[in-house]
Amino acid sequence: MAGDEGSSSSSKVKFNNCFVCGEKDHWKDDCYWRNYQCVKCNKHRMKIFVSSQPKSKGEKFLKCENQPFCNGFEWLSKAKKNKEEENKTMIVEGKNSTVKLRIEGKLPMTVE
Repeated sequence: MAGDEGSSSSSKVKFNNCFVCGEKDHWKDDCYWRNYQCVKCNKHRMKIFVSSQPKSKGEKFLKCENQPFCNGFEWLSKAKKNKEEENKTMIVEGKNSTVKLRIEGKLPMTVE
């Protein structure tokens, strides 16, 4: 019986990541990438796929849902990097400095 308990507990699998993008801070229903606007037509959403090509096998990419009319394409890793850079961007304008700051997630910071 002890062997049965060990095998059943070892077969349990924990899923802590989003099934869509693999990130750890949300679940698939809340995934940002499920509503990502097409980088080419800016009208439709992009869907996530996994590459089966030898050079990029297993890598995720985004493709416009309006195929074959729009051939919008972007690697998910590149889209994530662009989003990260966009979220860290701060815009300062004018003499009295108007600051627009958008941060998603946790970011340690101090203001002086």
